[in-house]
Amino acid sequence: LIQVINTPTCQVISQGDIDTLPKQFLEAFEPSTPLVIAPLIARDETIGFVVADNKFTQTPISSDDLDVLMTFVGNAAIAIQNAQLYQDAKRERDRLHSFFTASNALAVSQDPKTVLNDIVQRAQNEADAAGVTMVLMDEDGKADLIISSGNDSPYQVRSIIRPNGISAKVFKTGQREIIENTTKHP
Repeated sequence: LIQVINTPTCQVISQGDIDTLPKQFLEAFEPSTPLVIAPLIARDETIGFVVADNKFTQTPISSDDLDVLMTFVGNAAIAIQNAQLYQDAKRERDRLHSFFTASNALAVSQDPKTVLNDIVQRAQNEADAAGVTMVLMDEDGKADLIISSGNDSPYQVRSIIRPNGISAKVFKTGQREIIENTTKHP
């Protein structure tokens, strides 16, 4: 299979070579021989493969059959990748629309507390997070206002903000911090 994925041509597997295929492959496809495995290649990237045999007719696979199969899988690969690109574009369009809607809602709102709560809620939704907390700091780097949504509790956050901690560093430098392992930063 690796050979098929790494080459732009199909591979014909004869009876003598069928035992070289992985056991899981043979169990899944139950192929007869001759067997053809053709890569699905779109924009110079292998995205899958097609398995073909003449299990029911038992007729040999000709070179014309291989040419037709390669033409078909080439077109199929492009169609599959186009469908994936369309879904990606649709997902991004929906995401941008959500940001636009959020931006409009924030611009229209007059109450600052409502705006802040809406920002936190939308951040939680966009990040698909269990909880989000926004901390507004005063000039001294102390938590001035804490707004939470989801599983986060504002009372827990207030007690863990330290003057020399990560939150204070982010506040002072304006640079984001990515915490890979939260157990290292109690």
